[in-house]
Amino acid sequence: MSVIHLPLNDYEVKIENGREIHYCTMRQILKHTIGMDSKGTYKRYGVTYYKPYRNYFNTFVGSYPWPELEEAGYAAHGDIHKHGDGSNDTVDYYMTRKGLDWLGAELGVIIRDERR
Repeated sequence: MSVIHLPLNDYEVKIENGREIHYCTMRQILKHTIGMDSKGTYKRYGVTYYKPYRNYFNTFVGSYPWPELEEAGYAAHGDIHKHGDGSNDTVDYYMTRKGLDWLGAELGVIIRDERR
């Protein structure tokens, strides 16, 4: 198992058919999962903290980057939602406590438990 590191940027920009397309990186997906893309951090005694107000990301089963994060123990998922209309199954992924600690170390913040 290789060590997982976040990319430095939230988005990757590619030119496709003459158009600039912005793709979310793992960094942005995980920040969005815990609401960190819309709510800021706070400092106390020189230490930066973040308290998530959510911890879930709904997507298709097996979507990037979730299988790799689950294998490392950084993420898990809830029940798989079967769709009878032939569309892809979906699931809510979430960060484990181990994953929140890893993500915090990658981002340089201490991530508290989500609000309940």
